[in-house]
Amino acid sequence: TLFCAVTSGADYVLHYASLLRYALVELCAGAGAAVDARVVRYPEMERQLCEWTAHAGSIQPGDTVVYGYAEGVLAHLRADSTLEPRLEALSVFENEHYRSERVRLGERVLNFYACKEHGWGNISAVTMRRAAEAGAVEILYVSKGATCDAPDAIYEQIYCPERFVTCAYDRTLADVVPRNLLLCARPALATGTHASCRCVLEEDYAMRERALSLLGARSLDNEAAQIAAALARDHPSVGFAAVQFSTDYIRRAGEQRLATPFDLANNRRPPAEARRRVIQARIFAVVADYLAEPSASLLLYSHPALRRPGTTLEIRATLRCAHNR
Repeated sequence: TLFCAVTSGADYVLHYASLLRYALVELCAGAGAAVDARVVRYPEMERQLCEWTAHAGSIQPGDTVVYGYAEGVLAHLRADSTLEPRLEALSVFENEHYRSERVRLGERVLNFYACKEHGWGNISAVTMRRAAEAGAVEILYVSKGATCDAPDAIYEQIYCPERFVTCAYDRTLADVVPRNLLLCARPALATGTHASCRCVLEEDYAMRERALSLLGARSLDNEAAQIAAALARDHPSVGFAAVQFSTDYIRRAGEQRLATPFDLANNRRPPAEARRRVIQARIFAVVADYLAEPSASLLLYSHPALRRPGTTLEIRATLRCAHNR
């Protein structure tokens, strides 16, 4: 009997159950025994995750949430001699599951949010949906993923997708274009379509072909499109942008022997860590530069009066941004 405790979340369970099943099949095949593998999940525990982890209090109304490499972006802001004097400390929230540090930068309230042990896969969508319910006006997901472009894009290309597609291996679940305020301000960063499957074990040759050939996706991960889809469905007025770099290349069928300089087998070694620091610094600079600028559309939406149901407002303006619907 083997008991394996996995942090709540369907995608976590799928990932580790698949690994264990493969190992059991290999072991049992060698011993001539049948495989008897049963997986037990607790969906209600997942649905109530924000309650039993005391998520309430980590996000405040009007916050611009920086998620993922949040500490790196905040450290970059504090290291900038022109921006650091403009930062006003507001509050810190921390428990055993979350940490958020809120600062004011000009007219924005920035919330640098960290999920300590369960931010992978669909759980990111659960917590970011709750952030929107708590009153967040924008979510910036700063993270890493994989590239479908070419091996030389690893630790080099900054991905900031316009369109997000969620997949369950060979099925498309959602296809959304969120309200992307970052791309309104920085349209040259746009990199087209991004796909998210449920776990790394789904990222095989067939998934790669589907992502690139059928969906046109240049980048791939397990979280970004799930967050985008949850917000587009339940909170379409909340801004969302993902800013990512790639740590590995998803190979095509026939590229099994293709040598790549970096992948998930060596991404913790010194050469990869050095490249990671360089691309992270570039991404942190892009995000910090954007956050330091006031956003007219964000400030307008942030006004408490405009968040009340039934509010009528006449706006005389011309919007010229395709990402801001």
